Amino acid sequence: GVIIFIITFFALGFKREQGIGTKWRVNAKQIISLIGIVIALTGCIKTVPTGHTGVVTVFGTVEPQTYDAGIHFTAPWKQVVNMDNRIQKISSEMSGTTSDMQDVYTKFTLNYQISKKNASEIYKTIGKEYEDTVIVAQTNNTVKSVLAKYAATELVSSRSEVAAAIEKELESVLSKYDIEVVDTAIENLTFSDEFNDSIEQKVIAEQNLNLEVEQEAKRKIAEAEGIAKANAILTESISDDILQKNMIDKWNGELPKVVGNSSNVFDVSSYLSE
Repeated sequence: GVIIFIITFFALGFKREQGIGTKWRVNAKQIISLIGIVIALTGCIKTVPTGHTGVVTVFGTVEPQTYDAGIHFTAPWKQVVNMDNRIQKISSEMSGTTSDMQDVYTKFTLNYQISKKNASEIYKTIGKEYEDTVIVAQTNNTVKSVLAKYAATELVSSRSEVAAAIEKELESVLSKYDIEVVDTAIENLTFSDEFNDSIEQKVIAEQNLNLEVEQEAKRKIAEAEGIAKANAILTESISDDILQKNMIDKWNGELPKVVGNSSNVFDVSSYLSE
C-alpha cells in the first residue's frame, strides 16, 4: 500500500503543459496519495494495552515473539492479539457429594492469571476463551473431587485444610495449561436440611454431656473438700487421753495369750487358766 501510494504521488506530479511538454511538480492531487501513505503506515502501528501481552500472528500462524504493553511498529502483514495477563477472578456455585454420601453445596472463588511468557502458546492451543474452555470446567471437577474425599463433619471442622487441598490440586491441573493459581477461597459451605438438623442435635447432646460431666466433677470436688475438712478437724481434736479412752471402751476384757518380741515369745495362756 505504501509503495503504491508513493508511485501514485509521483505519477500525479507529472503534468503536460502547452509549449513546454510534460513537467513534474507538486500539486493538489498529490494530497490524496499522501493521505493514503499515512493510512497505510498507521496499519503498521500496533498498541498493546496495560496488563496485556501481545501475541503476534502472520497469516494465521502464531509467532513465538510477543509484545509487552505499549506501542509497537510492525510489518503491516502481522496481526497482534491482546491477551489479558492481569489477575482475574471466577466464582462458581456448585454441588457435590461427600465420602459419607451427604449432599454439599459451596461457592468457590479462584483468582488466576495466565503465564506471560507462554501467552502465545495459550493462544495457539486454547485461544482467547481459555476461561470457559479450561478454567471453569477444571475448577468444578477439582472441587467436587476433593470434597468427595472428606466426610461431611470433616468438611465442617477442617475447612481450611480442605481449601488448601483444593488449591494444591488446582495448581497441578491448571499448570498444564500455563495458567497460574493466585489464591482460592471457599466462600460458602452448606448441607441438606436433614444433615443440618442431625448436626444440631449432636451439638446439643454434646453440650448436655459436657454439662453433666462438669456438674459431677464439681460434686466430687465438693465431697473431697468436705472429707478433707472433717479429717482436719478430727486430727486437731485427737489427744492421748481420747485415744486411751477409745481403747478402753473397745476392750472386751480378754488378755493376750502370748507376749514377747522378735527373739523371745512367752505363752501366758497356761498361767491364766490356772
